[in-house]
Amino acid sequence: MFNLIMKNRAFILAIFLIMTAVAACSGDSASHGTSSLDIEKSAPTPLNITYVSAEQGDDTFGNGDKEAPYKTITFALAAHDFKRTIELLPGLYNRDTGETFPIIIPAMKIIRGSLDDPNAVVISGSGTFNSEVTNTPRLVSLVLGDGATLSSVTVTANEAIAIWEENGVHSHPVILDSIIADSEHGIVSVNASSLTIISTAIGNNITGVELLNSSAPIFENTLITLNEVGITIQDEAAPLFNFRASGMGNTIVNNSNCDLRHFGENDISMVGVRWDDNAFEFSTDNTCSGGANIVVQGLGAIDYQFVPAESVSVFPGTRLIIITQPAFGSVIYTQEPNFTWNPISSNASMLVVMDRPPAVNSPGGDPSKIVNIDRIRWFWHPGLPSGTQGIVNFSDGRVLNSETITDTSPAIPLTKGRSYYWAVWEWNEDKTRIVASSGLNYFRIDTQ
Repeated sequence: MFNLIMKNRAFILAIFLIMTAVAACSGDSASHGTSSLDIEKSAPTPLNITYVSAEQGDDTFGNGDKEAPYKTITFALAAHDFKRTIELLPGLYNRDTGETFPIIIPAMKIIRGSLDDPNAVVISGSGTFNSEVTNTPRLVSLVLGDGATLSSVTVTANEAIAIWEENGVHSHPVILDSIIADSEHGIVSVNASSLTIISTAIGNNITGVELLNSSAPIFENTLITLNEVGITIQDEAAPLFNFRASGMGNTIVNNSNCDLRHFGENDISMVGVRWDDNAFEFSTDNTCSGGANIVVQGLGAIDYQFVPAESVSVFPGTRLIIITQPAFGSVIYTQEPNFTWNPISSNASMLVVMDRPPAVNSPGGDPSKIVNIDRIRWFWHPGLPSGTQGIVNFSDGRVLNSETITDTSPAIPLTKGRSYYWAVWEWNEDKTRIVASSGLNYFRIDTQ
């Protein structure tokens, strides 16, 4: 069994190293809050370290120095030697080596393994933890205290929870450069802390990450893969997966039932996260099966494509047209929405709905054309038989069959479970130049 765990974990590590290399090359991982660089800069000196070795240590005759390490994490935590960091030397830490589970990492304590290879230090086991938040006993391997850090280790908990975290607001525990694998649940966060998960692989679990209540963890350069369900969001949980338009290097792929399952109440931004499929090529689902990318089963929505800047003209330098419905970022419950806006003039105009943001061409510095017209899924202009400037029903519009505006078909309902982008613009009187345009608005169509 242990050899099988090691094999699976090594496979996860191999994927993880590849993905971190890709993220480093692309430079798309923005920093937010705690970062691995910040932690490395504040690495403790040997005088502030207690050493533990499952293979060579001794809880009776050891003193916690590197030359005379303790044998168990359990004993080292109970020693109260006021050293902030416990460094685990390579080995397997489980009940057979003397550990008592769950291992509760106190506030501000750092437990770290091998900085070069998180496979070298394995913590495996579980015991009953009585949660003060959920008021239920749970089988857990490690419990992270307020501001505690777990670094460069592998944690497994067969038929149990590998890491449990239930700290309150303003708490910032950290999981760094680690592997969380081969457990019923990899990480469970159930309160309001800003747990930060950095450069960590979470795989081969039934559920990789489960977020409850008002949990608000930050994910940076993390790989969630090969679980049955990658991540589950419930209640008012509001994880942060991106920052300043970057996906922060996060990848959620190859989870057998679904990558993400959202039961929660909040809208979550996951723009820039890597999924199994191109973000513009799939829609959200309402059933977690068959390896679905994103499943939405609650009141909240997932923004996973592109979120435009609000109230910025699609055609730069033109007057701004105010559009009203569907409102910016709204969730709608029909595949045939109607559109309203405040026209500036009665000149020729165009209203489009696209499944990707428009690419604007600016020949000679005069923005005048949408280049990717193949992404237009519906359009309307005053030359069509029905509809009027400022108020258009979905049935008034048409679908382009080619790049020729006269080659059209009747409107086709939009697809459930995805975002669309819409904008309107107006020409001057002789139709030679665009003089007014709206901002790029977007809306999401509910999966139900």
